[in-house]
Amino acid sequence: MILKFFLIFLLILITGDESMIFLSSIHYIPFIYLFIISITANLISDIFLYFFGNMLVKKLKLKKYKKFKDGERKFKKLLKKIKHPEKVIFFSKFIYGTRVITILAYGRYKPISFKKFLFYNIMSLMAITFVILGIGWIFGDIIAMYLYNGILIAGLLVVVIIFIFKKWLNKEFVRLFQLTKKQKE
Repeated sequence: MILKFFLIFLLILITGDESMIFLSSIHYIPFIYLFIISITANLISDIFLYFFGNMLVKKLKLKKYKKFKDGERKFKKLLKKIKHPEKVIFFSKFIYGTRVITILAYGRYKPISFKKFLFYNIMSLMAITFVILGIGWIFGDIIAMYLYNGILIAGLLVVVIIFIFKKWLNKEFVRLFQLTKKQKE
């Protein structure tokens, strides 16, 4: 049982929201367990990103690049204009594609303390996790049907791409063979 929960934890830690929706749609484990595991995995991911934000700049020595300096200056100016930076953390969870960059930036520029970041991050994780798992739990049959159809379509697409690539590769080998044959003559 513990191994199952640990594997679910790793799956959510690595893949994120997609696996949360899938696991809740198939009702693999009780909702409350999935809720706690999801929050824990996402929280660990967010804490890692927070500390990685500052380390990234130091390790990659990005400060020596002009574009980075310009971007950093603009970003600092933007952060100063935000009156309630904790709200940005909350809403970044709900806007696809902004979660990671927001956490990296907060780790880098620290507009609020780590304790505040942790508090608002946990509140936002509870909200978004409840929404995501709720959608998966309620609409599980519909999601499973689309996932099944999506897997079939993706499989067919992969077969077509492999077929096209094989045809192209055969043409290239024939062309290369003819070129080397002409060069030998």
